[in-house]
Amino acid sequence: MRKIYIVVLTLLAYSGYAQQKKVDGAKTPPAIYILNVNGKEYSVNEGEELKLDGNLNNPTVTVKTADYRKFDNGTVSFNYKSNATYQFEETSGNKTWTFNGSDDVVFLFEMAVKVKIEAIVDQVVSQFGKKNCKVETANKKIGDKMVTGKKINVTLAGQKLVQEYYDLALSDSKTFILAFQNLRKDDGSMSKDGVEEADLVATTIKLDQRH
Repeated sequence: MRKIYIVVLTLLAYSGYAQQKKVDGAKTPPAIYILNVNGKEYSVNEGEELKLDGNLNNPTVTVKTADYRKFDNGTVSFNYKSNATYQFEETSGNKTWTFNGSDDVVFLFEMAVKVKIEAIVDQVVSQFGKKNCKVETANKKIGDKMVTGKKINVTLAGQKLVQEYYDLALSDSKTFILAFQNLRKDDGSMSKDGVEEADLVATTIKLDQRH
């Protein structure tokens, strides 16, 4: 398996940012089970109860594990593939959630102050080396809005890597960045898993605009 290069952003520590619902970010979102009861489908999180109305006599029940999990930090929520590895890091109020697939990665960054996309991109380019990077504008439909961001095309050690960064514009005092990383095939195309993961996140995302 080819190695994925993951850029870890070094963020400055700040305090005094807006309140939000307290969520244990270090806890992996629970598995979701799909139950089919007499032809009707229900979903339930691992460890939760499912109450069914009515009188069920000799029901036929089938159970399967959903191929996705739901991430929700109280401000941003979305579905992601259940086979992705979930990680959370927090440093002085700056938070990073990582969803690492086979050759694709989704990042959600929450920064305690306003940070421009250009500053983030400049930092990433400096880590990879300017001669190895090509930066261009990117557009992606995230939820029900078309968002303009930045794309970094990286060629390094014979591998092609693409990272996309989008500002979710949720707060006047903090920064929420959604980022996608994909290790490209030899012909430059995205992997099937990378396309599916990015589409799953982008189409199921829900944003709390109260911050």
